[in-house]
Amino acid sequence: MDPSQEALVDRDGRAQVCLNLAKFTRNLVADVPGNQRRAWEIEPDLRRLLHHYTSYYALQEDSSASLARILGQTLCNLVTSNEELSSRLWHSYLEIPEEENVLMRVRCVLAFTGIRLLGCSRQDVALPGTILVLNCLNKHRDRVSELTDRPLGLRICVSLLDQISETFQEEGDNPIFDVGYSIFRTVAESGGTPRLYEKLLVKDEIITPHQTTLLKLLDAYLQSSAGEREAGLHTELTPFLLAAFAALSRYAQNAIREALGLSVGQAYPEVSQVSPQNPTGSPTSSANGKFTGSELVQQPPLKELDLVLPKASEALVLVCQCLITITLAASGGTAYTTQQRATVMEPAQTPEFISNLIETLRLLDLFLPRINFGKPVGGGPASHSTESPGFDYVKRDLVRLLGILCHETRSVQDCVRVSGGIPVVMNMCVVDERNPFLREHAVFCLRNLLHDNPENQAVVNEIQPI
Repeated sequence: MDPSQEALVDRDGRAQVCLNLAKFTRNLVADVPGNQRRAWEIEPDLRRLLHHYTSYYALQEDSSASLARILGQTLCNLVTSNEELSSRLWHSYLEIPEEENVLMRVRCVLAFTGIRLLGCSRQDVALPGTILVLNCLNKHRDRVSELTDRPLGLRICVSLLDQISETFQEEGDNPIFDVGYSIFRTVAESGGTPRLYEKLLVKDEIITPHQTTLLKLLDAYLQSSAGEREAGLHTELTPFLLAAFAALSRYAQNAIREALGLSVGQAYPEVSQVSPQNPTGSPTSSANGKFTGSELVQQPPLKELDLVLPKASEALVLVCQCLITITLAASGGTAYTTQQRATVMEPAQTPEFISNLIETLRLLDLFLPRINFGKPVGGGPASHSTESPGFDYVKRDLVRLLGILCHETRSVQDCVRVSGGIPVVMNMCVVDERNPFLREHAVFCLRNLLHDNPENQAVVNEIQPI
């Protein structure tokens, strides 16, 4: 046997011994505090081995990936249900700085074992890393703040969000998503979501993929049975969600104005008033002077299109859905005190927020073609540019949110009228495949706008088709 073959056999033999010892240790320390304390002294050796077997080249071999998975499970079992050891491990992993001298740089690399696990493309190898983070965070609000505030903690969050985003297109249950969701549920319940969202921001970007994934997880949690009952959490999240809505909607408004060649404050036609016979959008009338609104809709040609707009629209939908869940719970839930209900509803019912919502709806209706049975209605030159799935549901959820906010609230009803929002809502009473149930939500919103409001009813009466 030549020396290279001997080295290969020797390497494989060491790997097999390491695998067997890791399995033995994993089973020995599971939920046995005494054994966990005795085995803690080998934790640095576990990290060294994990660092070696989670390298890019090592993970190209199935045998190394299996060993990395078992070593990760061993590290998890070493601290599971052991408060003292999990605290020591968590703080040691976060306190080693990223940039030190040569010796400390080696220690720093070892401290990145958790990130190396989480960054692995093989989900079976990454799973022990997610479980380790969950076990360390469980019932520890202070550790959540460290996760969202420290640079290494933020890198862990980014790696987790990357892993979770890879599971969205998969069918069936996925343990990576389940454990990752539990981690960010803990972050949400500890009040860390707004801070983490801000930390994930990239300069000169309105939204990042990691922020979008975080919003998806928050939306899923709020719609769960546990999230719906969290009145205290709802009051904490409301300012954050309203601020996110304001930023995303204004970005969308500016992008649409640029695409359509409109300036801020410029008077422009309602989409229902634009037709081949009336390209300027001036109101058309029948013989009795009533606005007909029956002409074919046609979008004006695009001047330029912001490629980030679909992503901003997708994030706006997620923020809307979170606000819908919270405002529905606040308006009808019994778990809310009077003060909590006011804390949620009043900021969302201000004239500034309502007029901003109406303006966003107005521009989106002008910008996006309606889709009926697979064909754009009135699709002009703009139609081919607005087919991104990022625009799905945006009009529907904006109308739905408006319907909740104006329910039995005269100030909001009047604000919608003053902002010219009633014709906008009426224009949503159509079938649109991109916005399922848009018509139903628009009709319900219109009902809430007209209820016990003669002035709004008079506006509708003036808009009569011939």
